Amino acid sequence: MKKENVHGVNYKYPSVTTILGVLRKPNLEWWFKINTPEFIETETEKAKAIGTAIHEAIFNHIEKTGLDTETQYPDEVSICIKSFLKFKKEHPEIKLAQAELQIEHSELKYSGTLDCIAKINNIPIILDWKSNKKKLKIYNEHYYQLAAYMEAYEFQHNIEIKKGIIVEIGKDNIGYNLGILENKKLEKAFKIFKHALSIYYLQKEHKIK
Repeated sequence: MKKENVHGVNYKYPSVTTILGVLRKPNLEWWFKINTPEFIETETEKAKAIGTAIHEAIFNHIEKTGLDTETQYPDEVSICIKSFLKFKKEHPEIKLAQAELQIEHSELKYSGTLDCIAKINNIPIILDWKSNKKKLKIYNEHYYQLAAYMEAYEFQHNIEIKKGIIVEIGKDNIGYNLGILENKKLEKAFKIFKHALSIYYLQKEHKIK
């Protein structure tokens, strides 16, 4: 199977984000509908650059020694970093351990990069960083993505992960929002991801010409 390249990372199997691309995203569709192609292209590239810079900054903070990062969007990145530090200060029970870990589920055949392994009372959890403006809304597909990472990490390391947290950090105002994924909510999110996975591979196998 041909490896998928996502942001310079070669995955053996399709990435979680690629698989979730088979699902409709009404909010994103509406955004595309009400804006010009030029605006959409500019904002999309800007969001990618800010997201990359934030992930690099948090990675450096967890794995190295600092939060410095160079970017063409210093104001937004600075606000995001302050939002991240606010989250960390207000949740000292969450101990950040490792960042940017490539995962692979060889049985279900999907790959990805999870943002952070952390611990609460020495119990492992998985964190997923998101950045957004205004209401800091957490979308359903964020939960599907996190559920897929949690399942793959369990599969690879033979360790049970009962809880995941989406940390939505502000990039226009300092603040954050948390989305907790556990119990029945986790089961439902992963079930939906598996349906998306099935659709993805069915579409690959049965292309209509």
